Amino acid sequence: MVKQATAVKTIREEMLADYYLMCERCCATGDYDPFVPLLYYIERDMDREEALWYSCLFIAHYNPGSAWIAFHDSKVLQYKKWDLPIETARRSLQGGRIYQHLDDLIDKAGKAGSLWDFFTQGFGSDPEKNWLTLNATIRSLYGHGRWGGYIFGGILRKVHGLNVRQPDLGNKGSSGPLNGLILIMNEGTDEAAARLLEMTRANTCINWAEHRCAPEPDMDYGVLESMTCDFNSMNKSRYYVGRDFDRDQYRIRRAEKATGVTLTPVWEARKAVFPNQYLGELNGWEGIDKDRLKVYQQTGEITDR
Repeated sequence: MVKQATAVKTIREEMLADYYLMCERCCATGDYDPFVPLLYYIERDMDREEALWYSCLFIAHYNPGSAWIAFHDSKVLQYKKWDLPIETARRSLQGGRIYQHLDDLIDKAGKAGSLWDFFTQGFGSDPEKNWLTLNATIRSLYGHGRWGGYIFGGILRKVHGLNVRQPDLGNKGSSGPLNGLILIMNEGTDEAAARLLEMTRANTCINWAEHRCAPEPDMDYGVLESMTCDFNSMNKSRYYVGRDFDRDQYRIRRAEKATGVTLTPVWEARKAVFPNQYLGELNGWEGIDKDRLKVYQQTGEITDR
């Protein structure tokens, strides 16, 4: 009996063209995972353990302002209890549960000898196998699930130089990236993600923005995860190129209002890292433009600031 070949579903060409255009604009402006260059810039003069602690505080709050305040009110593997904004992506740590998360991190890193030793435990020479090991390590911490493992793993790779590389899109349990992949490729398999990654590398004229202060970036699964998630959001009137800059501006303001702390160093970091024409604090707007969110759905135009 001859085994039937699995049919390859038809790619949605119009969606693919829009996706390519969105990718180019996101990469040219730096509006994808903007926390990566911001962390890299802020942590540039810290020692290795301080920088890791700062990133741990960032991923716990997912708010650039809260991370700055928490770091400067603590020491590595020590903290004071504070009441700082924790964003919805980290809702598993809201309601005081962030302290359980930090206590677990402090305990496990202390037993390992350091944050570096904790996050690199079990590593070998294969970066993809190391990624799986790191993901398991991150997810062993209280409050970290699929999202935390994938996003924080990417930070540890790109900001801190850990020898890891995502072997796939991390589709299992995902929502936004998986839905974005399906919108473009008409299927959500690992094979479809691999094809889209290669197509993105080959068919987009990506100008990596000169303002990015991170190590030499590459189009990897981590970038693809962000791009497919943003593309899904754009199709649901939740994204435009520049939205992440506007969202983080709102979050930093929120941290300032909650604490009375003026976060001048964070604003200065944004000015140094990102194209100034995309920053509301320099151009007179505040937060996300709700009308701009709807433009792609209403007109098919990929808009930015």
